Amino acid sequence: MYDYQKDLKQVVNKAVEKHGSMEKAIFEMNGHIADLKAQVDGKQALLDLLYGCINTAQKALKSVRI
Repeated sequence: MYDYQKDLKQVVNKAVEKHGSMEKAIFEMNGHIADLKAQVDGKQALLDLLYGCINTAQKALKSVRI
């Protein structure tokens, strides 16, 4: 069985070593999470636009069919 707690402890220890304190490590991680969320939101907006274009094209093709 995989030991998630051991992995989590290693990640936390490395972050604290790198940033000097747990508070600074958490602040840094929150910044990375915000960046990733912005990237995901941007990609989702592009996908929504693409799906909208595809749906519009499909409707146009259906209306042209004889």
